Amino acid sequence: MPKRPPKKWFNEMKKEIKEGNPDYSEDQVNKTIGDIWYNELSESKRKELLKKYEASIVVRAKDVV
Repeated sequence: MPKRPPKKWFNEMKKEIKEGNPDYSEDQVNKTIGDIWYNELSESKRKELLKKYEASIVVRAKDVV
């Protein structure tokens, strides 16, 4: 099973889906994001997103230290 989606990506998707579907409940939004991550994205795309967002976390951590 692939890793969970990066928090930052998840939050960006959440905002986008809520804007496009204002009538969706919180549960519907979360299920839609999960479906996109686990069923619609290819393994290579998930790896690309993980690498991109994990890299941004490392940079922010270095800025704080």
